[in-house]
Amino acid sequence: MIDGTFKPTGPTYLVGLNPVHALPALGEQISSYRIMNITAAMARISWYPGIGKNTPNFAAVAPASNSTFQSVNTISMNGGGVETFRLPQNCWFVSDTNAAFEVTPGEGM
Repeated sequence: MIDGTFKPTGPTYLVGLNPVHALPALGEQISSYRIMNITAAMARISWYPGIGKNTPNFAAVAPASNSTFQSVNTISMNGGGVETFRLPQNCWFVSDTNAAFEVTPGEGM
């Protein structure tokens, strides 16, 4: 039987207005991230695949209802919300709110 419980494999990162590279401990392989909105209000978080060594230039923004603009790799989470997502390994994260999210790399759901 497979144990699907989430198991952290690295530190928890505080994510705000500047991109943060959420890396697991050395040598660990991951498939999931536990993401918690630590504010009382709805906030958006975006992710970018961990490609290359340079900090990517991206932002967490809402889609505009009157245009074709889409929010790529962005989700909205209610205040206090906690979810586990399967995302690419070594992702970068950024929020539309300062110090809004805790992101922990790991395995399981």
